[in-house]
Amino acid sequence: MLSGMSANTLKSSDVTPKGGPDFHRVGENLYRLKPSGTYYALFKRSGKQIRKSLKTDDRELAKRKLGELRKKVGRLNTDKGIRNITFTELSGRWLDIQRAKLKASSATRCEGCVKALTPFFAGTTFRNIARKHCENWLTKRGQNISASSYKQERRVLIALFEYAINLGIVLDNVAAEAMPTRSISSKRVVIPTHKQFDLLAQTMRQADARGIHGANLVELLAYSGMRLNEGINLLWQDVDFDRGCFTVTGGETGTKNHEIRTVPLFPAMRGLLERIKGDSTSASESRIIPINDAKTLMRNSSRKANLPNPQTIDVKPTKETENERDKDN
Repeated sequence: MLSGMSANTLKSSDVTPKGGPDFHRVGENLYRLKPSGTYYALFKRSGKQIRKSLKTDDRELAKRKLGELRKKVGRLNTDKGIRNITFTELSGRWLDIQRAKLKASSATRCEGCVKALTPFFAGTTFRNIARKHCENWLTKRGQNISASSYKQERRVLIALFEYAINLGIVLDNVAAEAMPTRSISSKRVVIPTHKQFDLLAQTMRQADARGIHGANLVELLAYSGMRLNEGINLLWQDVDFDRGCFTVTGGETGTKNHEIRTVPLFPAMRGLLERIKGDSTSASESRIIPINDAKTLMRNSSRKANLPNPQTIDVKPTKETENERDKDN
């Protein structure tokens, strides 16, 4: 028997409390409800009764579930300060942890999700958050937001429950059970031909003074497979022409996975960098691309050249295939 827990949760195994359900004790901490035959676990932890359906009328399965539940109950925290923590207090503690281990952009996204969830759970002791609270968020907000926002906020609430489980505040992840997943419908991705990509880059270069940098950025991302933040933070000192490789650091914020990687310098990538380097006298510690994005330029150039919407264009498969072909040659 675990400390602080008692099997004597009912005065008599065959006595039904007045106005209450008809429970019959069939084992230690195990009760059967008549007439449904469903088994229940009943414990006492720090003077408080815990009654939970095992959702089965099979006795052997009920015993196995009881063993698993007994371990969970044994991990419940008896400290009142922890047990009585509110949603706002717990989410604040959780956010502090996320800020310490996540990139700033990811931590900010988590903060936004918590802010959106708070009106539905603020002031509630976390251990008292039930399925009805999650369903209230689901019906009043969840169904009215985009699939992407829904996914993020659902993920954060589930993570908060996991954190609460680890602290010994709750037994189960109510959010994971109450909030169904939603599929995110993705737009059809258009892979441009080599001619379309070259036309896009050429049109961008002819736009204005920044057009050259914008075209260089688009080509750099296409030839290298880097993410935008990685591409704009690539320095000349990160490129080793002699060894035929370049190092992706992601700058101050780092890469998505916080890992520095070294990538082969494919012929198309080498040609682009040599062309850029020949047009400037930049210091080794300076950025290869002096601008942070080219979204507007790319959109306007696509429209001018009668190309598909750039938001649905994926240039990487085409150019990476070309890189592999050049490599084989």
